[in-house]
Amino acid sequence: MRRLTLPCTAALAWIFLLPCLTLAQSTPPANSTGQQMPPAIFNELPPEIRERIAAMDSSRNPSWNLRLNDGNMATIEGRYEEAEKIYQDIIQQLQQDSNAAAATLRSRLAKTWIKFAALYRRTVRYQEAEQALDHAIQIFKDLARNHPPGFQSSVASVYGQYAMLYSSMERWNDAEQAYEKQLEIQKDLARMNPRYDTSKIAGALRTMGQFYIKSQQFDKAERVYLEALGILRELDQTENSDFYEGEDLARLLGGMGILYRRMGLFYKAETAFLESIEILREEESFSFFLAPTLHNLGNL
Repeated sequence: MRRLTLPCTAALAWIFLLPCLTLAQSTPPANSTGQQMPPAIFNELPPEIRERIAAMDSSRNPSWNLRLNDGNMATIEGRYEEAEKIYQDIIQQLQQDSNAAAATLRSRLAKTWIKFAALYRRTVRYQEAEQALDHAIQIFKDLARNHPPGFQSSVASVYGQYAMLYSSMERWNDAEQAYEKQLEIQKDLARMNPRYDTSKIAGALRTMGQFYIKSQQFDKAERVYLEALGILRELDQTENSDFYEGEDLARLLGGMGILYRRMGLFYKAETAFLESIEILREEESFSFFLAPTLHNLGNL
């Protein structure tokens, strides 16, 4: 039986902890390395709870998460000048904070630079995007030296951002090297911690597979897709990840279907698409990906 553990479960746990956290600390809920509540969990919270967490912000910006989300939404909707202004304001406020050297605030600064990079990549300002990522990775590498392995995962994520940027620029070798660095760090973390969320490795492999398809390296794409598939099938059987969702497996299988279609292996493509569709039909929240997968199947 496939278990679908959604972020709302963790969100409820944060809600129950809030009264204690409010009394015990003046900063937002964080772990021992200063990393904040994951955005997927934060966004599941009711608006009044999100406001309450934001009010506990020690950065003197009482709505850091909300402002970052505003910038992200403006980017998605094509309001690029507005998004840039939001991110500039956030960075200025964080840099001027009297506690700017604290791990929590430096982490927020790095995350804002990553959002900046995404904006610049979207608007084809590639040099500025790379510079923004340079700022982010330097901060996370500095934090990782003092908080291993807490921020190593963040360093890996930035390498993933570099890879997507270089792929957009068709700098294929640089993109491949960035993906390899991301996976190297993630696999090291998994070896050190048996409870490491290996679905992150599968996600990186899936994105790497998409890159290989784009760069016409189909054999390499199949290799990384099969590695990702093995990880997700193991998670599906062992229920070893609190953040594993059937959607991960369905999207991977959909990508494999596209790959096999490009390779002319139509039976394998059909098999992958059909399994993906079966998973997507099990959960209404996955329906966003169902229509394009059905479309891909119909185009075989």
